[in-house]
Amino acid sequence: MRRSIIIFLFGLAWFGLAGLHAGQFKRVTIDGDFDDWLGVPVSEVDEVDGEGVFDLKDVAIANDDDYLYVRVRLHASSSYSGFYHQLLVDTDADGGTGYGWGGLGSELFVENGSSYQQKNGGFNEGGGSDLGWKVSPSGSSTQFEMRLSRTALDAEGLAVFEGDDVAVSVLAQTLEWQLSDSVENQPYTFATQPAVFQGSKSLTNLQDTFWFYQEVSDPEPDWLLPDYLGDDTWQGGKGFFSYGFDADVYPLNDSVRLASDRTTYYFRVPFLWESAAEGVALLAEAHLSDGAVFYLNGDEVRRVRMPAGEIDGGTQALASSASPGDVETFSLPTTALINGENLLMVEVHQAPDSLASLAFGLTLIASDGVPPRFEQLDQPADRDVVEGQSTVFELGTLAGTEPYTFQWYKDAAPIEGALGRRLEIPVVLLEHAGTYSVEVSNASGSVRSREALLTTSADAVSFFNDTQPMDQTIVQGEPFVLSVEVAGSPILSYQWYKGDVSLDLATNAYYDIDAASAEDAGEYHVVVSNRVNSLSSRKAAIVVLTDDNAPSIDHVRAGSGSVEIRFSEQLSASSASDPIHYSIPGIVVNDAVLMDDLQTVTLTTDALAFGEDYALTVEGVEDCFGNAERVVKSFRATILIDGDFTDWSGIEPMRTDDIENEGLEFHQFWVVNDADYLYLRFSFHESVGQLPVDHYYQIFIDGDNDPDTGLSVGTIGSSLMIENGNGWLQTGGSFNEGRVADIDFQLAGAMKEFECRIALASSKDGLALFTAGTLGLTLNLVSTGWAIVDSGPTEAIVHTLTDVPALTEPEVPGETSLPLVTIQQMEGKVEISWEEGMLESSETLLPNSWARVPGVSSPLVIEPDNGTRFYRSNH
Repeated sequence: MRRSIIIFLFGLAWFGLAGLHAGQFKRVTIDGDFDDWLGVPVSEVDEVDGEGVFDLKDVAIANDDDYLYVRVRLHASSSYSGFYHQLLVDTDADGGTGYGWGGLGSELFVENGSSYQQKNGGFNEGGGSDLGWKVSPSGSSTQFEMRLSRTALDAEGLAVFEGDDVAVSVLAQTLEWQLSDSVENQPYTFATQPAVFQGSKSLTNLQDTFWFYQEVSDPEPDWLLPDYLGDDTWQGGKGFFSYGFDADVYPLNDSVRLASDRTTYYFRVPFLWESAAEGVALLAEAHLSDGAVFYLNGDEVRRVRMPAGEIDGGTQALASSASPGDVETFSLPTTALINGENLLMVEVHQAPDSLASLAFGLTLIASDGVPPRFEQLDQPADRDVVEGQSTVFELGTLAGTEPYTFQWYKDAAPIEGALGRRLEIPVVLLEHAGTYSVEVSNASGSVRSREALLTTSADAVSFFNDTQPMDQTIVQGEPFVLSVEVAGSPILSYQWYKGDVSLDLATNAYYDIDAASAEDAGEYHVVVSNRVNSLSSRKAAIVVLTDDNAPSIDHVRAGSGSVEIRFSEQLSASSASDPIHYSIPGIVVNDAVLMDDLQTVTLTTDALAFGEDYALTVEGVEDCFGNAERVVKSFRATILIDGDFTDWSGIEPMRTDDIENEGLEFHQFWVVNDADYLYLRFSFHESVGQLPVDHYYQIFIDGDNDPDTGLSVGTIGSSLMIENGNGWLQTGGSFNEGRVADIDFQLAGAMKEFECRIALASSKDGLALFTAGTLGLTLNLVSTGWAIVDSGPTEAIVHTLTDVPALTEPEVPGETSLPLVTIQQMEGKVEISWEEGMLESSETLLPNSWARVPGVSSPLVIEPDNGTRFYRSNH
């Protein structure tokens, strides 16, 4: 009967700790260090779902006056950026209001730090603000922490949190928007800030404290969980527990006699803490014959005479007490202390040489006025470090009332800025040798640590690779770098030489030249030194080849009044920036600008007609070594996405929408294409600001011009949606079937008019998205709360792709069996003869470049110049 009563009391005592709705007041720093979550109970435990997913294990929730905090732990490490993270917050804890999901009625939806109102039952009713959102870490981890401001506002500018009762659901979705895992509908009540503790209070003692204990080889695996209710193997008793000791060693009066011949004994006791955890110290006065591990709210906080690593029921203590019967005093960290019901758990282990006796009793005292004390008097420890390595001085365990302040000293002098619990020297040098100590203070006093001796030694200089620096043969004008990999303790000094002459300012582990000249050829080596020795490297032979190649043109891209030329190498600024060196038949070149890369020249020209072929002649543009030759390059005028709409000249809008309602509406739409891109221009009746900042946009494209395939949008069947510059597949009829990454999208413009381009070669998983010669288009203007502001045009655009012929490069004509024009050189002059028709001339062979030579007849005798010119008869 006594055992039944004990078990009932045991279950009742822990039943109060299983109420997970009650809040926990905690100040959490979102920094990826989770020690400030100690003591906060887990709200939900989720089973293993499988590999390769964001597999949630459990969720913990806490708050302070400013934020709601959520921590998620995973069954396996996962990348945060590889998933979409969603938090649904039921701000009134009423599943019947807001957006219904999994039994929760969400008023606020947070996705990757962006919030959306849901209080009226819609999935997206506009964006919220003042989230104060922060999450950490951003990479791969087994746990993540985040915060949400308690003063967050919804889309209407109203406070999101009005009451104290809320509920939270945590979701993770793949980048393809498929649900990976969720923990649903976690009720939570905001906790108020507890009062600061003052004075001293006994939490357990040897006379009145009722402990639950278990005499088994191993307890149940979940015995450390706060809501563990136990079984009938647990017993109860007050104060002091022992066997095998005489009364003159430990206070055995009214003690609980334990069963003998066991290695480990397990103890649990609840206690109430109704104050803040800050500014208080927990001092343990322990009667402990052998070793023990202490836990507070399931988190390990202290080991006494126990080995490192995993502990189980068969683990023996390292030793027994050196002075049996004496009280041992030490501190327990308050990090895991929470406001409300707490659980202290202790497992006591026997040492091999004292199996015939055991004693355990604990008085735990909370106090706001305990001066700091070092519990490990051999800390900080001495250090012997090789120069160049790092070292850390640490204090071990401190007893006393936090917060502490720290000041580190070297050779009795304070170290500026060394105010932390540990002192790290990232790179130890000879100058760091000496003695180090720290002074620890709190409101009740201060204490100075032992002086730790730091001694240093140094490794001699050596080269990792005997082939460095390496021989190199380079072309004039190219850069080169000489480098060596060196072992040896700092401080390392470097001096580079060319031949036997030291090079000014060449004192790094590398020596580089931005553009080699003939004078840079020669032999180079470096001498590396530290305080132990100096060592000279091998000699590297640098051969510089003369650059005799003139720059060629890699590509030309042009819009209405702008031509961009990409050359094969860097250019001389004086020649490349002179417009006299560039000509386009029938077009005036007004200006030439050499860009920062020294390989790109932008010409400002007269207007060019979209889709027309032109020939560019470049003559006299030199590289950095004076090489130049006459180059002719054909190009086709297209549309540059730069916000300048002059290159749309002559292209009529395909659709025009009139104003139908008040508000922002589409106005006109233009669509053209060349061989590579589909170009779209659209305007609004009123300014919409900057896309996508002020508004979002969606462009739907029916790549096969079949309304019965793809996603139905108006009168088209969309296969590709471009939303704010990102492409999304829709061929299967769904809004999102995965990202299309190769659309090569560009957008420019502002306020009322915009232009963009989409690659005609766009594909997903090797399948082309533009499969017909005709395609359909329609657009949406969307608010930042994802509500559709306007759709257009009223009648969807149907565009037939223009068949663009290949660009013809100018070629030097070969001999024909029946030449119409004969050219002969005679006595320093050139004679041109033709049989019939009129004589025409061109600097290129492009169709639009030929011009009649007026007032001449065959034969025509001219004096040659240095240029190239073609002649033909119009016969």
